Amino acid sequence: MSKSTLAESFGFSAMPRNNEEREWQIRFITEVESETTRGAVLNITSFIDELLIKLLSSYFPNTQHADSLLKNLDSCISSIMSRAHIAYALALVRRKEFEAIKIIARIRNEFAHKWDGSGFDAGELPKLIEKLPKDYFEYVDGSNKSKFNFVCSQIIQELLERHHYASELRLRLPEEYMDIFELPLEERQKILNNQKSLISLLLTRNK
Repeated sequence: MSKSTLAESFGFSAMPRNNEEREWQIRFITEVESETTRGAVLNITSFIDELLIKLLSSYFPNTQHADSLLKNLDSCISSIMSRAHIAYALALVRRKEFEAIKIIARIRNEFAHKWDGSGFDAGELPKLIEKLPKDYFEYVDGSNKSKFNFVCSQIIQELLERHHYASELRLRLPEEYMDIFELPLEERQKILNNQKSLISLLLTRNK
């Protein structure tokens, strides 16, 4: 079966869900297309990083500490790679999304140190494009630039609303650990009598 040829310009394959999303897509595409190749790569990768921050922030129960952890430049998860690893470890992103983001981050680093105006066909970039998950190209093919733009657009569309899923999961997590001896006597007795588990009690207390 022949594959469709991807355009080199940046775009979204899925239809916007509402007018607000349509307007956002137009603004984002216009911004990306107005940049140099290097500038577009940096902007796109930066936005994916912002989506990972929003995703993790929506999941972490300790919201105040999470905000500091995600936004301080000297924190242990201040890079897109570390955030992608955490999101994958928490099952907030699919394996192919995780693998793609790892390559996108490496491509971003290549462009961050390029000042000669060369594009996707120079240096290590063709090899990195080849490492993008093959699942994305089952029905499409194109140049290195078009493949990068296509994978990034797919990831952005997938992650745009993923924070809602993370927020739902957070509702099921205790806000803070407590052991059985910190609970009132009545609640301790429920656990000892196998009427409730410690986790179910903590979740009830956080509602």
